[in-house]
Amino acid sequence: DLENMVSVGLNISKKLPIPEFYFSIELEGGGFFKWLEDAGNISLEEALSHVDNGKKILLGENGLNILVSLHYHLSSHPSAYTNVREKEDFMLEFIENLTNIIIFKNPTFYDVWKMQDEVEISKTFFPIIRDLDSESTYIIHGEYSPANLLIKNSKMSVIDFNHVCLGPWQFDVVNFLKHPSFNLDQEQVEKLFWHYFIERINFYAKYEFGVKNRIESDEIDTKYKEKALKIFYYSNILNNLRVLGFSARYKDKLKPDIGYP
Repeated sequence: DLENMVSVGLNISKKLPIPEFYFSIELEGGGFFKWLEDAGNISLEEALSHVDNGKKILLGENGLNILVSLHYHLSSHPSAYTNVREKEDFMLEFIENLTNIIIFKNPTFYDVWKMQDEVEISKTFFPIIRDLDSESTYIIHGEYSPANLLIKNSKMSVIDFNHVCLGPWQFDVVNFLKHPSFNLDQEQVEKLFWHYFIERINFYAKYEFGVKNRIESDEIDTKYKEKALKIFYYSNILNNLRVLGFSARYKDKLKPDIGYP
């Protein structure tokens, strides 16, 4: 898709900290040779394992600043990105992931659960699903995590655009801040969440409306801020179930390869 953006004159790799795309050549035997900028071989995930919490906060702020710019440019040029996945069916995903967890833990219990509890669970999660479904959607990275940020000469570059999709912007923020390599407490997570939130508002105000003066948190409607944080935590619930459901589904397949306990 970076190649497609180049062809229509929207090479965001020249505007964003992502590997710059140079060109591609179709190979005779099939496939393509693509030449991109060398973004290094050390990920933010690896870098976080060698620093204290103070440095983690600074690296987190840097990564979130990149995400603000990435979200803006992806959503500003929706026609240039050709492989955007549709928004998930959140209720279906909740049920499927719970099913995977239950089947793995107790297969004989699944039929009983399926008949008796699926409707009740759907009702329990309905307020979360309703709010996620009603939230505005944007083009987001889909897998924005420290594992997909490379560092070279103190510069961070975003990689892996194979999961770009429509969803609330909080999904990317959750994937980033709740990654185990950060290992932050709730206060630190919320501090970084508000950093992204304020930077996002100021970035869009500047580039969409020409606002020059910085907007501070106390100038923003309280209910709007509360809703943004609520969607962040709802996104975290969905993300946790997704991880647990995936792990339960593929645990037996992973055992021989990585010694999964």
